[in-house]
Amino acid sequence: MKEKLFHFFKYSIFAVALLQLALSQIHISVITKVFATHIGFYLFLFILFGLVLAFNVVTLKRKSNMLPAVLFSIAALVSGYIYLKILYTSIGTSKVLVFDDVLVLVLFSVLSLLVYVVHSLGLLFCKEESKNKHDVAVK
Repeated sequence: MKEKLFHFFKYSIFAVALLQLALSQIHISVITKVFATHIGFYLFLFILFGLVLAFNVVTLKRKSNMLPAVLFSIAALVSGYIYLKILYTSIGTSKVLVFDDVLVLVLFSVLSLLVYVVHSLGLLFCKEESKNKHDVAVK
């Protein structure tokens, strides 16, 4: 059961990261209307960390070291949060953008953040414990 969950978590992170890349044109069309100059940098980091996480996760085995996946998940979370915070602030101050125009974009970005974090935690849950011969069992 854990093996199937492990594969589900791996490939769902991969699919969301590729979908995030595929929808980057929509992100870019929205942020061109935003007057915050650094929003593009955080969008780039969000997509980049998501892709690095995706390609890192696909190569994982249940016995692998999960630290890089967790670190890239945190990096994607932080950059995505900053991106959404800047976008939300810009929507409030801009006369060109309204929240209804970017609702789908914001919802998908939040969903991506949730998938990255929850499924990375799921990978940790499904990780196979390494059995060390030198451990002494206490009875």
